[in-house]
Amino acid sequence: MFKYIFSISFYFTIITLVCSQNLENAFYNSLLDWKINYEELKEHKAGAVCIPVEKNKIAAIGISYKLFELSYAKKIAIDGCNRMKKKKKILSDCKCEIILENNLYVGD
Repeated sequence: MFKYIFSISFYFTIITLVCSQNLENAFYNSLLDWKINYEELKEHKAGAVCIPVEKNKIAAIGISYKLFELSYAKKIAIDGCNRMKKKKKILSDCKCEIILENNLYVGD
């Protein structure tokens, strides 16, 4: 029984790691389309994305960097994502969420 539970837990951990790495890479690649290298931006930065369930890809993105506090950077990134969502008229149920704080992935 323990082997079975461990196998399922390990399987879901691997899926989560692969999905998070794919989301993080998609975020970086989206910014590169605008010639922005997130990793080279100054500290106190954050990245937010909006991913509709039905499309399973980034629909809107927001970033902030070089701010006084990380909490403010996260607020600005969410605001930027929501503005892009509004400008692109994205009516889906996706919610802008922080996925990066400085260079650390913090998404689900």
